[in-house]
Amino acid sequence: QLRFVARHFEMPSTLCLRFLDHPLHHLLGLNPCEEQIYAALLLFSSQDGAPTAEKAHARAARGAASQQIADLPSLAVQHIQPFLPHQQSSLLQQLYAASLLDTLSNDHRMPAQREGESMDGKELPLPNASLPHRQDMAQILLRRHTSFQAIDTRELSIEQLATILASLKQMEDPLWQLCDCQVYCVVSRVSPLTPGVYRYVKERHTLVSLQTVSLRPLLLRISTGINIQPHLPPLNLFFCGNYQQALVHYGERGLRMLGIEIGRALQCISLSAAAYDLGTHIHLSYAVEGTRKRLLHLPVEADLPLASMMVGYKKSAQGNLFEMTWY
Repeated sequence: QLRFVARHFEMPSTLCLRFLDHPLHHLLGLNPCEEQIYAALLLFSSQDGAPTAEKAHARAARGAASQQIADLPSLAVQHIQPFLPHQQSSLLQQLYAASLLDTLSNDHRMPAQREGESMDGKELPLPNASLPHRQDMAQILLRRHTSFQAIDTRELSIEQLATILASLKQMEDPLWQLCDCQVYCVVSRVSPLTPGVYRYVKERHTLVSLQTVSLRPLLLRISTGINIQPHLPPLNLFFCGNYQQALVHYGERGLRMLGIEIGRALQCISLSAAAYDLGTHIHLSYAVEGTRKRLLHLPVEADLPLASMMVGYKKSAQGNLFEMTWY
């Protein structure tokens, strides 16, 4: 959301998820075992322009050579503690310590190209995004909310699907490719697409057809929440990532970075949908194994569906009945 606001004020920004933890925590006076910095957002004036993430990481790595972390003075922190604290968990402290970075490496290899990525007849080019007329930023942010059970079953158009997916092309961070992040579209009613499962290829703005079968029985079985009904909305999106790739490139820190990356994608889709007055609901109420194997047919064991989003028109109030909205 901060990047969205900065872009409207013509302030280029760079999101940094890899940085030397000890100097930065020391600068803010934080104990990494109690509070951890998850991300740093660099803002620039429109005249200067923002450097790419690769340049920012390389600059940080060059500075790390002359940085003596051991020479940092110890912090004297005064706690205002009105209650007796719980005893800290040694396992939790070990997990925190494992995710800290003391060095930065830029030796990252992109994952091998997926099979069937070439244009083979199964790949469907999407129409160009038809962005709406310039709208007030505050109104879009106010309309971006979780629509719980207030999503209508009406049919969407392929132009609407293409437009909300096109917002992901703004995500140019190498983490998306390094962790082989993917967006799967489970289509029930999107004209003129055949109902089925599609994978979005954001580099070419296309859909790869994976299976075209009746999805209602599968969607009914994977739901783990009594009030989550993924078989009703016309579109379900699943955001997936490879957790082993995240561990290889970033260690234990990679898991939380992967979560942030998926969160960025969810925000992009939510804001794009809000600009068109579409309702969205982000949830984790699905059986992971059933979703991974039977619905999405993920090719690699380490690929996991990390979040899901239902998309559709917002229901209009009927009589004295009101749908509950969760923000």
